[in-house]
Amino acid sequence: MILDITIAYWLIALGGQAIHILLKLSEVPENKKLFSAFTRKDWFVTVASFVAIPVLLLVISDTSLSEILPLNNVTSFLLGYQTQSFLRSVVVISGKKYLKNENN
Repeated sequence: MILDITIAYWLIALGGQAIHILLKLSEVPENKKLFSAFTRKDWFVTVASFVAIPVLLLVISDTSLSEILPLNNVTSFLLGYQTQSFLRSVVVISGKKYLKNENN
């Protein structure tokens, strides 16, 4: 099953994750340093995405799901982008309770 997923799909998914991170970093105000705005929640989301993306690629590559959602360049890119986006939203929602010391 792992051999069915080519390295290109892994790299495309990580590229989608990188694009999402770069888009969020582009929203940093000019008076802040680039990586100082990268908060604890952003580091947590990035690490969690590095774990979640390969797991999700393995799940999607399952033969029973390949008829519903075929794994190709577009779906692997969207998987990386949306995983980063989804986990960031979950952390922002839960962060209001657990990460009270940080803004956003």
